Amino acid sequence: MSRVFIIDDDGTDITAFHDALKNTGSEVFFTGNAYKFIRYAQELTPDLYIINTDMENTDSHAVIEYMMSQNFSHRAPIVAVSNKLNIISDGISHYLKRSEIATLLPEITNSYCKGGQYYDVLLVEKDFSSPLSMSECRNLSCFKVNDSVAAQLFLGKNHTKLVAIHCPKSQYKQLKQQLKNDNAIYVENVAYLNNLVSFIK
Repeated sequence: MSRVFIIDDDGTDITAFHDALKNTGSEVFFTGNAYKFIRYAQELTPDLYIINTDMENTDSHAVIEYMMSQNFSHRAPIVAVSNKLNIISDGISHYLKRSEIATLLPEITNSYCKGGQYYDVLLVEKDFSSPLSMSECRNLSCFKVNDSVAAQLFLGKNHTKLVAIHCPKSQYKQLKQQLKNDNAIYVENVAYLNNLVSFIK
């Protein structure tokens, strides 16, 4: 059985998390204690981490920093949940507002834990100054991720026609090498992406 580890010392979202994850078939470990979160993650190797970055009594930045230093994100993607979303960091695969827990978290969990999902596009979004809005692509199914390692984990379990990389041009070659995918292309805008996927359908 797949495992999802959640740290949130506020506790107000525990019902929202459990409701969102109840049909994913994943075992959920929930704690407000950073030591337990790290220790059990090392022992049990979960498939997905979820961190509330608005915690009042726990330094989420320190938790994430430690996880990065120990390559936790190489084993499972990290989802940051916040009302502010003010933590932009390499290694965070998804940024969710609390209001998006019910709508987006089940899909993210199924993709990394179950796999077998099919998408037209995997969008690797690394240009945080002007992120692409996929709402304009009504005819495309798209999975958006902010971290290249998480993108590799996604590609290991799911299927996509095209990998689109939206990043500063100086980073493109390095990101493409990391992804090791022949279908990876650089994309500047959604219109170009829309046309390209229509062409390869």
